[in-house]
Amino acid sequence: MTRVLVCLIASLLLLAPPAHAQTTAVPVPAEGGARVTTGTSSAQPVVPGSSVAEDGVQPSMTPQPGAPQVEPAAWWSGWVLPALIGLLVVVAALVLALSRRRSRVPVAEFGSAAPVPVVVDDGAGLAPVLRLVGDNAPGDAIRQQVTRLLAGAPDRAALVDCAIRLRDQLGDRAPDLAHRLLSALNATGITEITADGALFDPHHHTAAGTVEAPRPDFRDRVAETRKPGYLDHGTVLRLPEVILYR
Repeated sequence: MTRVLVCLIASLLLLAPPAHAQTTAVPVPAEGGARVTTGTSSAQPVVPGSSVAEDGVQPSMTPQPGAPQVEPAAWWSGWVLPALIGLLVVVAALVLALSRRRSRVPVAEFGSAAPVPVVVDDGAGLAPVLRLVGDNAPGDAIRQQVTRLLAGAPDRAALVDCAIRLRDQLGDRAPDLAHRLLSALNATGITEITADGALFDPHHHTAAGTVEAPRPDFRDRVAETRKPGYLDHGTVLRLPEVILYR
């Protein structure tokens, strides 16, 4: 802001009219007489009408300066050029000030702003899906499990555990309901882990049985994922149970 004020003051000084006007005097012959210049350094007046001086020397007529004729000064030496320079200075100062103001980033947006907390799903979306599964599952055992769970105030961990357990029970008997449970788990932040064809790793898989390998290069690889594993936002909830080739 200070720089803008300085530029404005400078422009006002440039816009001020000059203290004096530049004039050019043009000699104009005098109406009443002429100056006679002889061969010597002195000049003698000649009576108007005579053509030859007394000493026989032809005079040279030099016009006598009269009232000076004032010519207007050139436009660049008057007030137009300073005015244009001052206007350009003002425009440049305003553009610079606006560009710096736009480039400033509020402190609250970066750096010292408080971090935005990550909102974790509390699992409330699982409750209606569990109720739907309990009402449509084959037999009464699943319905009773869901009713007992929802009768209290289950937290997210209890809802997730129930959904995983019911999905294991409904995998082959009611694949549609099992898929509904997986979709609800995914919406809560739970992802499924399968390991078909992967090389067995006891740190990432739980061996639940073995089968004979059809080829030697199939040995120690996962033949089938018996129960999928689950991750909760990157944290392992359960390792997948697998069948190995031996």
